[in-house]
Amino acid sequence: AYEKAIGKLAGWYNQHGFKMMLLKGYGLSLNWPNPKHRPCGDIDIWLFDRYKDADSCIASDKGLKIDNSHHHHTVFEWEGFTVENHYGFLNVHHHKSNVEMERILKNLGQDDSNNVEVCGEKIYLPSANLHALFLLRHTMSNFASTGMPLRQLLDWAFFVEKHGEEIDWDWLEGQLEHFGMKRL
Repeated sequence: AYEKAIGKLAGWYNQHGFKMMLLKGYGLSLNWPNPKHRPCGDIDIWLFDRYKDADSCIASDKGLKIDNSHHHHTVFEWEGFTVENHYGFLNVHHHKSNVEMERILKNLGQDDSNNVEVCGEKIYLPSANLHALFLLRHTMSNFASTGMPLRQLLDWAFFVEKHGEEIDWDWLEGQLEHFGMKRL
């Protein structure tokens, strides 16, 4: 049901001229030895900075209620799942350093060469460098506020196992140093 919902959502966006990038969740499950073992909840997406147009279009076409009350994403229900349509990758209101990192992540996010098919629909995934920096920042934020669940540690381990050779480790280490994340 989760895969079908993602495929239908991507299909709707593809038909209407929007590219959909999956963040976290299902995209990370593809790195696991058995993707079905990775628990997934909501569907986190980024629409290459076209969230306003896409929200307006999908609300009008499908009669969806779009919740705009969050700092860095809108929320709506699709096929029984909650979708978080992210304005960007980080909540720029949460930490001052997120503003600078957001620019880096959005620049990396323009790379649309990494994609998969789900239920016959093209879906974009973050590049290795984008995913590495985003995952570490997301994990760090969770660790500082609520702790780090085992799932996040496994996400990182399986991601590195599958995509480690694609990551520019010197660049990543420099970013971690610059943003004070290296110790974590």
